[in-house]
Amino acid sequence: MKTVALITASFGAFDKPKVHVKQTYPCNLYYFDESNAHFPMHTQDNRMKAKFYKMLAHRVCAEDILIWVDGNVEICSPTFVEEIVNELNGSLNDVAISAHPTRVNPRQEANFIVSNINAGNAYLGKRYEVESIMKEVDSFEKDYQGLYWCGLFARLNNPKVNAAFDSWFMENILWTNFDQNNFVKIVNLHHLHLSVMKWGEFYGNKNYKIHKHNDPNRNNKPANRR
Repeated sequence: MKTVALITASFGAFDKPKVHVKQTYPCNLYYFDESNAHFPMHTQDNRMKAKFYKMLAHRVCAEDILIWVDGNVEICSPTFVEEIVNELNGSLNDVAISAHPTRVNPRQEANFIVSNINAGNAYLGKRYEVESIMKEVDSFEKDYQGLYWCGLFARLNNPKVNAAFDSWFMENILWTNFDQNNFVKIVNLHHLHLSVMKWGEFYGNKNYKIHKHNDPNRNNKPANRR
């Protein structure tokens, strides 16, 4: 049986810890914040500190499979870990992740973000710059297809996938920290094999529930982009 880590990180009190239902598949639960971070990361903002654990968990966790869960996501099904581990099909798939619920490629996503920023969306405008978002997708060697929800995924902890996720973190430093778009670039450049999961209704289903962030600039309804 492969060992599994279920990982969440939240810095700056962006999300309160969620209590996940007990799982049928054994897993180690990790919640990282200012109290137990491995490194000070004083040059990074709170979002990038959390992304360290999202993308570079292999640098601090030794389990065979690393499952990332965004801080506003509550796991509701006792078979969640079992199901997402099975989607990796041993080691045939590198990542198990769900498709984005409303958009299909990075350029469409960038256009959506830019239009919302220009319309005065405080949540998005606080985090992203229009010029940077568009420059990033323009830098892709082609208009990649596919878009994925990066708030919940499982991935292998092996040299191939770890190298890809190292590159993903660097994309967030060098370009923008809008990780859903540059994840598609990484999937293509590193030839990652994905299992695209179908959980059901996006904001709440038998497997998980999405809660509101604590951010006061966040709209009451979770943004469609996540």
